[in-house]
Amino acid sequence: MAEPTQRAEAYFVETAIPVIGPSNPQWWAKSLYLTIQNRYDVNWTWGSAGGVDIQSNLPYSEWPVNSIEVWDPETNEYTTIEVPLYPEPETQLNLVRARQSKQSPRVGIRYKPTEDVVIRLSWSRAFQLPLPSQLFDTWDDTEWFFTLVDPYDPDGPQQVRVPYTYKWYNDKLKPESSDTRSVSVQWTPSAIEGLLMEFDWSTVDFQNRVENSSSLVFNNPEIAFLVPGIAERNERGDLVHLTFGPLNVSEKRNTLIEGRVSYRFGMGSLGTFEPELRYTRTLEDFTLYAEGVPPLSKLGTQETGDRYRTQLTLYWDRNNVRGNLFVRYRPGYLNDKAHYCSFTQVGVGRCDEAWKWISLEVGSLTTVDATLTYRMENNLEFNFGGRNILNRDAPNTIRGGVPYDPTRWDARGRVLSMGLKYSL
Repeated sequence: MAEPTQRAEAYFVETAIPVIGPSNPQWWAKSLYLTIQNRYDVNWTWGSAGGVDIQSNLPYSEWPVNSIEVWDPETNEYTTIEVPLYPEPETQLNLVRARQSKQSPRVGIRYKPTEDVVIRLSWSRAFQLPLPSQLFDTWDDTEWFFTLVDPYDPDGPQQVRVPYTYKWYNDKLKPESSDTRSVSVQWTPSAIEGLLMEFDWSTVDFQNRVENSSSLVFNNPEIAFLVPGIAERNERGDLVHLTFGPLNVSEKRNTLIEGRVSYRFGMGSLGTFEPELRYTRTLEDFTLYAEGVPPLSKLGTQETGDRYRTQLTLYWDRNNVRGNLFVRYRPGYLNDKAHYCSFTQVGVGRCDEAWKWISLEVGSLTTVDATLTYRMENNLEFNFGGRNILNRDAPNTIRGGVPYDPTRWDARGRVLSMGLKYSL
């Protein structure tokens, strides 16, 4: 039984047009360049859409058996026993082929209105094919039972046990696509040598992003049960069936802005210094699973990146010695899943009702890192570094059973390193 097969072809074209070059500046532009790119991809994928029934309908009493020898401590001898074997699955593969093609264009503009200002604009579209394991699988759908809390039960949120179907593949998945737009403005005033100011804005819109509905049901059932095809209810509104498996998400968007200011200057025998302040903020980060379903945004919680970040960097260079100092600030956030209150925990601590998550406000964190490099004339280089050199403790929280957030804080605390490098 062979793995799914995939064949891909790609064609790429690019052109750069100097609309206004350095030799013919205009009063409104020192230079203007236009870049156009396009990539055309064609993909063929062959695989099986089911065909292997891993759930046997054969009664347990009719399962095949295998004879093995085991030690009997009562007789102090080996004895032969019969062990039931799971029946071989019925196999009738359904081979199918999927062909998907997409264009990936990109347009970029570099505009220089004055000698001190550079403006860059770009738009691009890209796509990503579903994985062969998402499009094909030899296993047929699996059926079993699942226990969960139904937030939309007619009698109020309560725990229910319902049958579910797990689809191991979805040969109807569409390719993921994304539109990226960005604007960048850079200012290096000639009147203040060494000063640099830069502002960036970018947004990425995803369409048909591939996700698995099981993770959505586990983490956000209030959203999952509104998505068509996941939850099935009877006339009264009781949950009677669930369907898990890969699906296409309607839309996902992420928008960022970033500002940077740096100033490079020399101080004679003390060397060259360059302080830099960088600020990054996420304006929006949400997922729309289907039309008519409220968008899901976890911005400012432990499940996504920080709402904003600030970093102060000091660069120093003197002869054969270079050093960097980094001060990083991460704001506080909401741990909206610090603890889950079960039915038996009602009345204990902050669990005032069952089937709900307890939230915890997590404090901010500031860390300081540093590096130092000394290069000798014989191509020998010494490197020294330190992470969290002030040994800042983690803000109080809980994630994954540990009393800190491992995605935001290194449990090793202060880390010092030293290295030696020789270049031929």
